[in-house]
Amino acid sequence: MMEDPELPPTESGLRALLRQRADTPPLNPHLDNGPWDFLTRASAGIVESRVRPLLHELAGDDDALVRQRALEVLMQLPTRAETIARLLDLARHKAWTGQARTRLEHALANWCDGSGRETEIASVLADLAQADDRLPAAPVAVVLGVRAPDAAVSIVARHAGPGAEAFSADVASMFARFHPDRVLALLGKMRALSSSGKQRVLTQLKTDLALPPDARARLAAVYGVTPSASMLPTLEACAAALGV
Repeated sequence: MMEDPELPPTESGLRALLRQRADTPPLNPHLDNGPWDFLTRASAGIVESRVRPLLHELAGDDDALVRQRALEVLMQLPTRAETIARLLDLARHKAWTGQARTRLEHALANWCDGSGRETEIASVLADLAQADDRLPAAPVAVVLGVRAPDAAVSIVARHAGPGAEAFSADVASMFARFHPDRVLALLGKMRALSSSGKQRVLTQLKTDLALPPDARARLAAVYGVTPSASMLPTLEACAAALGV
């Protein structure tokens, strides 16, 4: 195992080290997935006083790879309100594409529940999803499926084809739990899925439709939303809506 790089004593030196290592393999690939992951092994005091503030800065860098690396490490650090606030601001004021956008979506989706900014995060994720024709990061399906159903329907309608099976199944699952009156209309947007994709959706729905009322109420409490009083569709009706 190679020793982690020693952190330079100045912010300019640390910034230069990270830029230099942004496009290199991890020094310890058996421990790390990314070239900056060694930062997570610094002491808590160093992380909060030096590492996190610099990552906040670099998350808005003009170099998309530098932004991506900063987000990769921030996702491994303890959740902080100031990090969520910084990423929300960056999401609104910079153009996000490619892997950097995927990392940003993943981070915001992971930190959404319990943040106190759930509606705001869902709105930002919905806006990011309109930036190009790329399917959003997988965790976005849950956030939008719960908190921004109109945006979730729009994404599913645009991407109902190869590669969208898992995303579509997760959105359908959230609709069955929280928006049962909209499930059949949503499934009608998924008819372009492959046969295996439709079966994946139905398999997930079979579990969700079988949840008893008390379990649904507990889930609603976990997500901080109001339980729906609407009747659930049958699995047969769901299959028909999908065109199975």
